Amino acid sequence: MAVEKSWCPSVIRETILAAVLLSAAMDSAATESDSLRREFFESLSGFDERRGAFAQELSDADETLLERTEGNFIIRKPFFRWQTTYPYSQIAVVSEEQVLIYEVDFNQLSETDLKDRDEGNLLGLLLADSHKSFNGFRISKVSGDDSQVFSLIDDNNLARLEFAFSSGELASFSYKRSDQLISIEFLDVVSDQSISDNEFDLDLPDDVEIVKN
Repeated sequence: MAVEKSWCPSVIRETILAAVLLSAAMDSAATESDSLRREFFESLSGFDERRGAFAQELSDADETLLERTEGNFIIRKPFFRWQTTYPYSQIAVVSEEQVLIYEVDFNQLSETDLKDRDEGNLLGLLLADSHKSFNGFRISKVSGDDSQVFSLIDDNNLARLEFAFSSGELASFSYKRSDQLISIEFLDVVSDQSISDNEFDLDLPDDVEIVKN
């Protein structure tokens, strides 16, 4: 039976390849305190040397669910491996300079060079040491019992990001714009200092089709 490729974009395509956020050169009109901005990035910087699972939901503007995907991830900065196991098979490996996405069911590899790009991206927040691309975002925080939710809104109100932390660990994030909402929940996350380089290698067949973006 032929595998039907989902028409809904994956989290990797929507958050890494799409240049939807503001350029680092944009002047910031942010009003949040420097301490709040520093607190957010310090909290996010701790999301390193982790492995776990994820559940992602993609919804339309009316928040009608379009697609749910599940899989697992490994992060050790500056590398990130995001493997979708349901309802299709896809592996993405991200570094500071490149994004590789292997569509397992179609034996196709897409390569995207990120070097010298100025645009920000969501998972880039998890990987980068510098977050200057998000200077054009206003940051606010809501705190609860052992939990914090940081909201980032761009100056033109075109995108809203929310990062939820529980007991100091990143628990979920969401990305909302006018036409869609992506929500990702991190599950069974554990700290692992033994993550090795070869876990970010892609074992590809010789006849893989390569597409360069």
